[in-house]
Amino acid sequence: VMYNVNLSKGIFSGPPAIVWGIIKTLKDLGETPVTLELDGKVKTEKAQGVFILNTVYAGGGLKLSPEADYRDGLLDVLVMRDMSRLEVMNVLPKVYTGDHLGHQKVDFYRVREVKVYSEPAVRKLFDGNIIGTTPVRAKIFAKPLKVIVS
Repeated sequence: VMYNVNLSKGIFSGPPAIVWGIIKTLKDLGETPVTLELDGKVKTEKAQGVFILNTVYAGGGLKLSPEADYRDGLLDVLVMRDMSRLEVMNVLPKVYTGDHLGHQKVDFYRVREVKVYSEPAVRKLFDGNIIGTTPVRAKIFAKPLKVIVS
């Protein structure tokens, strides 16, 4: 989605750009075989999206992980799997309210470490920027950073 959003820069911005990116992405919607390693437990499935978060919101107001807490020492991992275009369009509005987690094809995990492998490789997105491709490894460290403000 963000790849298409970034292509639309200068035409749209904010939530309309996200909606445009979703519409463009739906046209070519497919599944990618992914292997997830969640705190050492391996799970393989076909997914349209894997989201690793530590905050409630992402992507222009999407409430992807409604109960995320950056202080809990856990990453929230959301996996959209095996959804038709119609199902994605049905679930998408629910992401703005956080009501998507009850959908049978949305899996949710809380972990300290996650690794994501895919074949073929897929783009990685970090805070709206596409940086490289899979694999991805994300880990929470027990002690927060100390920041000095002057």
